[in-house]
Amino acid sequence: MHKHQDMKHYFAALVLTVLTAFGATAQIKFEHMTLDEAKAKAKLEKKPIFVDVHASWCGPCKRMAATAFVDPAVSTYYNEHFINVKIDGEKEAEGGPKTMMEYSLNSYPTLLYINPDGTLFRKLVGGQDAATLLKRGKELIDPNSSALLQARKTYYASKKETADLKTYISVMIADQADSTDLFAQTYYTTAKTINLADQVDFYVFYTSEQNSASANGLYFLEHYESFPPNVVADKIKEWINQSFSIALEKSDYSIVETTVKQLYPYWQKTESIQDQETYLTYVKQQFDKYNSGQRQ
Repeated sequence: MHKHQDMKHYFAALVLTVLTAFGATAQIKFEHMTLDEAKAKAKLEKKPIFVDVHASWCGPCKRMAATAFVDPAVSTYYNEHFINVKIDGEKEAEGGPKTMMEYSLNSYPTLLYINPDGTLFRKLVGGQDAATLLKRGKELIDPNSSALLQARKTYYASKKETADLKTYISVMIADQADSTDLFAQTYYTTAKTINLADQVDFYVFYTSEQNSASANGLYFLEHYESFPPNVVADKIKEWINQSFSIALEKSDYSIVETTVKQLYPYWQKTESIQDQETYLTYVKQQFDKYNSGQRQ
């Protein structure tokens, strides 16, 4: 009986030793250097750079560091193929503010993938899981593994007709590509018809349409029950905010007032909100406040 307990303790200690050793190696090894130093090293070694721009108070940053960054497949791949750098965006000593300004960053975490020549390959905003990190890392090392890059080649080799652009945008949406909204705007302004029941068409409408009184805007509102309530509410709030900005620009309160009166009944159907008159009183107060500030 005594021997049995000793063996149990031995195996427990062995497992703990193995796990500790494994945990020590299964992590992305970040080098202590500025981005400028990393770029110099990248040119010398002809290796790309992976940069985790974070902040000490950032919850998603900590979660990613404790999960995706210690994933065995991710850490093995990144340690082999990348120069890995962590930069606190708020620390001058790490070149954080300079990096934030250089790459127009405004949220944490933001992940930068930089080519060996120092040019930016991809920028990812927000916490990522291990599968996404592995996929994104492989895209830089092996472009043939990227569905987006293949779709880009196909599109630019095509006649660039509406159908070609739609196919390309569908891949961009799935890939969360940085320039998706730019291509969506082109598609939205050139397509002869937009079918809001189609996923790609709905995406380009939702990201591109700024006029709530357009034919597509009115269809969207009149068929609000066909879409998730939060999606409808968010688009309505976006339209109201846009009209508020235009009203301020033209010093004409009636612009935002008209938009609110058009959209509010639909907004009330998707969210539990105050009555229209109370909301308009608030909007008028904000308009007067900002409008008088602009005139001073």
